[in-house]
Amino acid sequence: MATRAWNLRYSLLKLKHAVSEAVASPHQGSVADVLQTTVEAYQRRLTQVIALAGVSMAPTLNPLGTKDPGAVEQLLVRRIPRPSTSNVWVGDVVALKTPSSLQPISLANTEHVDYMVRRVAAMPGEELVTDDPEDEPVVLQQADVAVLEAELDIDKLCKQEQ
Repeated sequence: MATRAWNLRYSLLKLKHAVSEAVASPHQGSVADVLQTTVEAYQRRLTQVIALAGVSMAPTLNPLGTKDPGAVEQLLVRRIPRPSTSNVWVGDVVALKTPSSLQPISLANTEHVDYMVRRVAAMPGEELVTDDPEDEPVVLQQADVAVLEAELDIDKLCKQEQ
């Protein structure tokens, strides 16, 4: 019974995302076009497995990566078709498509796409500052999100401040 409830909940979530994606599509035309966009969005996977290699998120994710550069951890990620400030928050761990200049993290068991996994540091409208007093603070624009380059060991930082 739990499996049926989970399947129904997952299907409803997919349908909700598919309809919202179709309604927000810039290619709105006839009802048939919106329906086709909805069906295509519904057929896309909302979850996928990615392989995380490297130490950028250690020790939170892939802790063995600090000792073994070849260590890989499998992550199950949920796709958010329309990310916004209502469903992504500071502190969330996100998988982003990797710009071509960065080291890739390969997708496992699906079509090949490169991702990087990072923690959200700031959202639109928030101010970023550095330790350097000469640096000017930067306020993120509406479509910008700042992510951390490497995971911070909070316990270690707290001990250093004491």
